[in-house]
Amino acid sequence: MAKMIRLRASSTDRTYVCPGWYTAAERLPPRPDVTNPAAQSGIDLHEGIAAAIEQECSAYDLGFDGRDAFIVNEFARRVRTVAFERLSNEEYGIELYMKAARYPWHGSTDFCFLGTHRDTGKRIAGVIDYKTGRAPQPEAWKHLQLRNYGVLWGKELRSSSDPVEFEEMELWLFAAGNAPEKRYTVTTLSPEQLVQAEKDMRKIASTAKKAEAKRVPGIHQCKWCPCGGKPDACPESCMAIAKLSIPETGAITTPADVTELLWKWKHVKELGAKLEQWAIGKIDEDENIIPGWRTTPGRTTKVITNTTDAFFKLKGTLDADPVEAANLFAECTSVSFTKITDMLHARIKPTNPKFTKKAAEKLVVETLGNTMTFTTARPSLAPAKEETS
Repeated sequence: MAKMIRLRASSTDRTYVCPGWYTAAERLPPRPDVTNPAAQSGIDLHEGIAAAIEQECSAYDLGFDGRDAFIVNEFARRVRTVAFERLSNEEYGIELYMKAARYPWHGSTDFCFLGTHRDTGKRIAGVIDYKTGRAPQPEAWKHLQLRNYGVLWGKELRSSSDPVEFEEMELWLFAAGNAPEKRYTVTTLSPEQLVQAEKDMRKIASTAKKAEAKRVPGIHQCKWCPCGGKPDACPESCMAIAKLSIPETGAITTPADVTELLWKWKHVKELGAKLEQWAIGKIDEDENIIPGWRTTPGRTTKVITNTTDAFFKLKGTLDADPVEAANLFAECTSVSFTKITDMLHARIKPTNPKFTKKAAEKLVVETLGNTMTFTTARPSLAPAKEETS
C-alpha cells in the first residue's frame, strides 16, 4: 500500500518555512509503504526508551548496544529523574500520564501528563518528546512540532467526556543531536499562548494546502522533505541541497564533525548524480531548456574478448616475424586499447611519416573489430560553450 502525503506535526517547522512543499509533494508518484532504516532506528529507540522507563531496566537488557544503548539509557534516566520524579515527588502530584499519545493525521508524542502543584493547587498539563536522531533540534521554546503536540494534548483534555481545565502547558524536549547544554530544555505556555499556538497551527496548515503556496527551498528544510532532490517536483530543492557548504579542515575539531560532513557530502553526491540524469533527459528534449549547460557523449571503451583471433589479425597487419608479433601482442593484451594504438603508431610511422594517431586508432578498430566489445558510457553534463562574435 502506498503512503499518503500528510501534514503532520513533525513537518510543522518545514511547512512554516516552505508551505509550498505540500502541494509539490502531492504531485510525486505514490511512495511505497516501507520504513527507511533511519526512521526504523528512531522507532526502535523510542520503543526502547518507553520500555526502559516502564520496566525500569537497562537498554542492554532490551538488546541495545553502542550509541543506541547510550541514548536509551540516558533518555530513560532523564525522563524518570528530570521529569517524572520532579513532577511526582517534588512539586506536583501526577494525576494522569500517557505513553505515546497518538493523534490521527498528526503523528504522536512520547509522553503526556496532567498534574497539580502541591503548594499552589495550580493544574499543570505537559508533553514530553524526545528526538533520537543526530540532527540538532530547536530548543523547546522554539520547537513548533512540540508546541503543536501541546495544542493537541490540551484539546484532548478539554474535549473529553469529563473536561479538564489547566492553567499551564509544560513542553519538555530531549534532543540527542544537541550540544549538552541544549539537550534537555523545557518551556511553559499559558492558556492564551496555547490558543495563539492553535491559530498559528491552523494558519500554517491552510496556507500549505493552497495551490499557490510559495516554495522556499533551503538546505535544512529540503534535506528531509519528500520533494528534496526530486527535480520533477521541486528543482529548486536540488539547488538548495547542493549548496551544502563543506568547511575548511581547520573547522573540523572532533570525529563527530567528520561524521556529519561525510553524511552531508554523500547526500550531495547522490543528489548530483540524480540531478545530472534528469537534466540530460530534459536537454535531450530541448537543448536550450537549461541555460548554460549541454550534454557530451559518453566515452566508448574497447576490450579484446577473442585473444586468439586478435593475435593472428594483429600479426598479419604488422607483417612481422611471428615471434616479434607474439611478444608485442602479449604486451598489448595486458594494457589498454590506447596502448595498442600507440604501439602500432610507433611501429608504422617510421616507414610512413603521414601515419597519424587517428589513423592508427582506425586501423586497430578495423583490424580487431570483431574480436572486441565496445561499451559506451552514459552522456554527461558540461558547461555550454560561449558563442563568440
